[in-house]
Amino acid sequence: MRPGYGADSAYTGQKAKLAAAAPGAKDFTNVKGYRYRKLTDADRARNRTKSKVRAKVEHQFGIIKRQFGFTKVRYRGLEKNAQRLFVVCALSNLVMAKKQLLKRRRVKLRPSYA
Repeated sequence: MRPGYGADSAYTGQKAKLAAAAPGAKDFTNVKGYRYRKLTDADRARNRTKSKVRAKVEHQFGIIKRQFGFTKVRYRGLEKNAQRLFVVCALSNLVMAKKQLLKRRRVKLRPSYA
């Protein structure tokens, strides 16, 4: 892992390994509560913020993998695969914005009297 990047839930409970592998990485894992040590309100707020960001990012990956089938590369060569990835990312942004775009379309426009 490169410095400046963060760890997600795959690194839960592995702070020592994270620090050894990437000293500059931030720990973005959620804090766990235990039986005799409940989460504080500040911990809950931090966990909620991390989860909101993670949910938005993971939703995009789900669309890219499930709707557009980008689980394996299809072409030989970096340039062709990079172009396909860029197109799939643009299409997934359209899928994410579909509800908002359709809502704007339903707004009735007043006729212009010119």
